[in-house]
Amino acid sequence: MRKIIFSLFMLIAFAVTVLAQQKDNYEVLRFNAPDITIKGQKIKSGMVFTSDDAIVWGKNKRQVQIIDCKSKSTGLPRRFSNYQFDANKAKTVAEFYLRINKASTRETGYDIVPFESSPEAKSFGERRIALVIGNSEYNKQPYLRNAASDAAMVQAKLLSLGFDVMYGYDCTYERMRTLLNNFSDRAKDYDAAVIYYSGHGLQNKEQNYMVPIECPLEYESNLNQCVGALDFVEKLEETGCTTKIVFFDACRNVQTSWRRSATRGLASMEGTPGMVIVFSTQKGNIALDGEGENSPFAEALLDNIDSKAGFPDMMNNVVTQTYNVTNKAQYPVTTGNLISGFRFNEHGGELPKIKESAPRAKPLETMFAAEKQTQKPATVLDKVTGAIQTPAQTPAKPRAKISFDAPDIDVRLTNVKRTGNNVVITLMFTNNSSRPLKPLFVDEDTGVGYENHRSVAYDDQGTNYTPRKGGYAISFAGTYASSNPYLNLPVGVPVKTEIIIKGLPENTEILPLVQVAFRNFGTPGAPYGEALLSIRNIACI
Repeated sequence: MRKIIFSLFMLIAFAVTVLAQQKDNYEVLRFNAPDITIKGQKIKSGMVFTSDDAIVWGKNKRQVQIIDCKSKSTGLPRRFSNYQFDANKAKTVAEFYLRINKASTRETGYDIVPFESSPEAKSFGERRIALVIGNSEYNKQPYLRNAASDAAMVQAKLLSLGFDVMYGYDCTYERMRTLLNNFSDRAKDYDAAVIYYSGHGLQNKEQNYMVPIECPLEYESNLNQCVGALDFVEKLEETGCTTKIVFFDACRNVQTSWRRSATRGLASMEGTPGMVIVFSTQKGNIALDGEGENSPFAEALLDNIDSKAGFPDMMNNVVTQTYNVTNKAQYPVTTGNLISGFRFNEHGGELPKIKESAPRAKPLETMFAAEKQTQKPATVLDKVTGAIQTPAQTPAKPRAKISFDAPDIDVRLTNVKRTGNNVVITLMFTNNSSRPLKPLFVDEDTGVGYENHRSVAYDDQGTNYTPRKGGYAISFAGTYASSNPYLNLPVGVPVKTEIIIKGLPENTEILPLVQVAFRNFGTPGAPYGEALLSIRNIACI
């Protein structure tokens, strides 16, 4: 009887969750295709639409079209793409959530598996096929902002490189099984087969598992609702293709309730001769989802895959770039060797220069960079001569730069607002570690040997502002209550906090340095897990 009541309760909770997702309102933050329309209107930033409003994607179906938005009810960010909607045959957000939450056990046959033939197939000397899976919309695990869009961009790139592509987005267990089975059967007529999986993954007792969107992972026994990495390898082997490559861009920040047996990262594994297995990060580590247009590994792969280099040289670039841009936090690993001399693009150019470490781009920033560059400066009419003049460009203000030495914590500067003599700096923290954290803002208490770890701000006159010092002050407002000195950081959920600097002179234009010290962030070698956040060159006019 208790089991029946519990089952009914879970069913009701699930239905409430789905309905809440379906009936929500969303505000458009960014988009990358100007001809997208929602409820018959051309898309624009700030537009608010309901989950029942039809989204008509732009005319270029091969472009990965993305809408970044936030839920009006929860404030949480969401990213939707035309590839996600097409794969689930959805026209509205409500239909999309309804489809991905409706796990079917009757999925059989090629007719229900999305498949796209490459228009470039004849340009390559071998028949190529790929399976692409991108899981972002997890029901009981942290949402992955970039996983599905990473997969969509990899899919688009593979299509341009002569691969016929079978694909699935936000897949249930049954859907992932169906895709693998159908892919293994269809790929038998091809020469090269590639699988790319982007989403949550974990290891347990030296076995790797890829996580479907509905898997709870409340108990170790729930692992039978995951798809083993060995299943991917075995299905790839069954194709009989000469070239076999599988990319596991997984192991992001999955949560389990049995941490002692579920180790961070994926376990090492090997395939058969002629097969390569690529992990986006090394054993015992997690892959970063990223704040930019793509995750670091997917960005590196997309940057290098189109060159004419052989596969080993191409992957060397991918590994080095990922390692560099993540500040040595993520190191992809490749096992096995190809025996075919395979290269993704024999018609391509040279390998690009490897990217070095740089501040992370804001979401979709690179997508809009070209659009901003093409905007012409405004022209004015000279009142004396009547000539049309182009005004000189005003010097660009220094760009704010953020550094933070806490592991597995992403920090993004979202807003700077000045009110009178006060400046409010809004930050968004995302905890990518394996456990919730309650870090404490450190004021004057620095700890022995860490005198530089203190909260302080400097204006452009050299005046410093510290908590509870003289007439100047820094204060903090957490997400919940400003009187609570702790900022609660759950796993994988963006959390907002504010740094408030009071008493700035009216002529202060730039804050050259604002630094905040924290405790309980687990920084290696630091007492109390101290970590230092530094923000440089904040424009406050």
